Amino acid sequence: MVERDTGGAPCVFLHGASGDLTPRRSYESVPEAADQNGRELGYAAMSVLSAMFPPGQQLQYLGIEESGTPLGIWRLTPKAQVNTRLRSETVDTMLPLIDLPSRAELQAKLAQATERFAIERLERSIARRELVGDGKEYDFCFTTWRLGDGFVISTPAECYSQFQIDLRAQFPDSAVAVLNVTDGSTTYLPLPSAFKTDVYQARIAFYTPDSLERVTRMATKAMAELN
Repeated sequence: MVERDTGGAPCVFLHGASGDLTPRRSYESVPEAADQNGRELGYAAMSVLSAMFPPGQQLQYLGIEESGTPLGIWRLTPKAQVNTRLRSETVDTMLPLIDLPSRAELQAKLAQATERFAIERLERSIARRELVGDGKEYDFCFTTWRLGDGFVISTPAECYSQFQIDLRAQFPDSAVAVLNVTDGSTTYLPLPSAFKTDVYQARIAFYTPDSLERVTRMATKAMAELN
């Protein structure tokens, strides 16, 4: 739809910070649901594109025109300087792990499990434990790009949407795009409050509840250094 209505411009889908989000129509085995979600996303993208100014231009205030009421006059004018910066920074850090069961404990539970859903959950838990090893910390790597006036941040986790909300609040004059599950996938980064409830994201997360806040601080610092 986007390629059609833009005369064939390349269209790339970037999966944002959506660890706590899902389309309104989900988990349906009918193509109509996927088609509806695709149309909704496509029209939303076209709405944003339609509202954008031409490249290199901005609105400039030209004064008041007196009418039945004073009217502010704004016109598109070329920007004095177009930002062409292209920079990136990769942050490689370690995040603390929650108290995970050992592989031996999980294997013992798996040997006793009979329900298919219980077996599936235990197999996933074993895979997580094998991924992070037996230490108290595990690697976390993310990349930040500065593209002109905008930023792109990619993380291997499924961050809750608050991640991109907070980053956009820190940089209100810039477009900020977030990519989830890039360069391989690790785990969810929920809000701390999610760990107090019985939700899937918190059940399978292996970083401590303050990890989303830690990553947000590090991403904010990386963006500021590229600003």
